[in-house]
Amino acid sequence: MKIVRINERAILAFAFDCVMVLVSWSLTMALAQRLAPAHVDISLKSLVALTMLAIVVQGTVSTIFGMYRSLWRYASLPDVQRIVTCVISGTVALALVVDVVTAAMQASTQVAGVSLNGLLPTIVTAHFFVNALLLIVLMAGSRITYRSLKEWHAYGKTGLQGTPVLMLGAGDTAGG
Repeated sequence: MKIVRINERAILAFAFDCVMVLVSWSLTMALAQRLAPAHVDISLKSLVALTMLAIVVQGTVSTIFGMYRSLWRYASLPDVQRIVTCVISGTVALALVVDVVTAAMQASTQVAGVSLNGLLPTIVTAHFFVNALLLIVLMAGSRITYRSLKEWHAYGKTGLQGTPVLMLGAGDTAGG
């Protein structure tokens, strides 16, 4: 029997990303309502339903793509690429899920005695695009900021704790 180890840092990263999904959708809908109030009809109930759906979809996609295998201390360009891939894939998946849920809501007005009218806000493609950009900035920016602060704390402001080295050669064959 294989022993399953729970990585607390991965759980914290997952929880942080869920909060970032909540923040990004809240900002997206606030911007949409501020810029085009006549075209956006949103209530607190519909925002909560949308963000809960987004958290489930984005969290699932991020877990499938292996977002929580590496540490933030070593955040690098491949991690940023993984974030971009996860956010774009999650946004496409969420758009499909919202489309299916909206079609189901139009087909029947009640499920188990609960009214579905106004459950999800009216969402256009621009909302998904703006949300994806915000989510990429929030997720990648937070990881890069964390790494920068850790390195600044470890090496100080000046970064003079290293030893000067002359590298000869190029690529993996370089030697000093």
